[in-house]
Amino acid sequence: MIGIIGAMQIEIEHIKSVMEYVKTKEISGIIFYTGKIYGKDITLAKCGIGKVFAAVCAEAMILNFKPDVIVNIGVAGTLTDSLNTADIAIAKSVVHHDLDTSPLGDPFGLISGINIVNIECDKNVVRLLEKCAKPLDVKCECGVIASGDQFVCTSEKKSYIRKTFNAIACEMEGASIGHVCFINGVKFGVLRAISDGADEKSHMDYQEFVPIAAKNSFKVIKNFIEEY
Repeated sequence: MIGIIGAMQIEIEHIKSVMEYVKTKEISGIIFYTGKIYGKDITLAKCGIGKVFAAVCAEAMILNFKPDVIVNIGVAGTLTDSLNTADIAIAKSVVHHDLDTSPLGDPFGLISGINIVNIECDKNVVRLLEKCAKPLDVKCECGVIASGDQFVCTSEKKSYIRKTFNAIACEMEGASIGHVCFINGVKFGVLRAISDGADEKSHMDYQEFVPIAAKNSFKVIKNFIEEY
């Protein structure tokens, strides 16, 4: 079973359109779609925007559908000059950029209880996602993807996340999904297509480029399902 989670309808609609034998089940207000693509068992969900919705969705998916792997797909803001709109970012690890207990002497982003900052993605999942992105005529880069409950759109915040976590992209769900997968022992990956520049100059491009970015994300995950 391959689990796929996107935050918005536009991030999951292409996958849903190619699923066969679709059944639905609603849990905690989230609709889970089960079916097949390329003969593979798939569970798909739109979790909603933000880390709490993402965590609720991931936990419900794991407990109710028992996926072997979960891939979080969607769009993100770039934190590096080497990734532009519609390019692909694949997480080697994920971090919570807005988690801060540094007044207690902890490093920024430390997750209390498991005492790590970077949650490592499954290496085989990362390699396969990277392989599946290569046929696209866009750049693909692997690195740290940072999550927080805010739409990053200032140069100051962008610079902080980049410098503090050495991150290549920022979004609002991946680290929560990775966090849940980590504590449950489930393999996971995070795939993002770039929708904007995460700063004052380019955040207005978001609405224009989200459909293009979401389609590129779909192309990669479709290849991933076929190859997995």
